[in-house]
Amino acid sequence: AGIGLGALVGSSAAARAWVGPTLEFIRPLPASAVMPLAIAIFGLSGGMVLAVVAFGAMWPVLLGTVHGLVGVHPRLREVAAALQLGRGEFVWKIGLPNAMPDIVAGMRLAMTISLIVSVVGETAITGNVSQIAREVSLSLPAKSGNPVRRHRSQNRLGQPKALQEFQPI
Repeated sequence: AGIGLGALVGSSAAARAWVGPTLEFIRPLPASAVMPLAIAIFGLSGGMVLAVVAFGAMWPVLLGTVHGLVGVHPRLREVAAALQLGRGEFVWKIGLPNAMPDIVAGMRLAMTISLIVSVVGETAITGNVSQIAREVSLSLPAKSGNPVRRHRSQNRLGQPKALQEFQPI
């Protein structure tokens, strides 16, 4: 979706002028900030995580494609005009191959964003946020002078009691 939309916006100055301000307004919005809206629309499901991941991963690819198509050398545009290429042919034969470094850089960023947002989304779905926070707070030392608080399933060293039988000899 990012490459197609980016090719559409990047190949037309009118489309950039019309859609550009909206893209620049939405671009800095973190994908995880859209999660409450996605939960309201999709509920706590895998579809919600997929929608948020797709939303977050689309932006770097879209903006990389737009930047790559805008940066096509004027000589290549003259060559396309001399060959009487239409807009679609120009984008397919000259624009996208020329924009490929920017598109791949956007894809690299999109992979990182996808990984982070998918972990956040899966954590929200499973409901382990409170359990993780509780376990982290139980493993932290209490105020100075007080002993470390342990969960009832931990031994005096803070290890889970279920793993005590697997201790090395």
